[in-house]
Amino acid sequence: MVEVSTMLEREEKLRQEHEIKVERLRQEMESKMEAKLAAVMQQLKESEAKQSQPVTDAQLSSLQDRLEALLEAQLLTDELGSLENIVADGVVEVGRASLVGTQVLQMALLSEVIAADRAFARQLRRKFL
Repeated sequence: MVEVSTMLEREEKLRQEHEIKVERLRQEMESKMEAKLAAVMQQLKESEAKQSQPVTDAQLSSLQDRLEALLEAQLLTDELGSLENIVADGVVEVGRASLVGTQVLQMALLSEVIAADRAFARQLRRKFL
């Protein structure tokens, strides 16, 4: 009986230690994500300060490819048309340089920074739809 009690106490202690480690890891990941999001938000604020900013053809192409990938993964469906409209309305060709509106620039920056498709799709919905 004492052995069972001791064993249960050890298991409870191990469970509590595990919960502490999991919580510590969660807090670390949350801190990292908050720092990354703060950096993105700072970039977005800087881009909003400028009416329009040059965006490379590669950035626009990458954004469009990413939107298509989200559609294929069914992370965006009906929303894709609205996002494509924002891109189309925001792009103005000036010689070889592409200038885009603030929203398109923000989408391009988010696409570059947020690697996970599901998170990117959620941020697009939150910010632009």
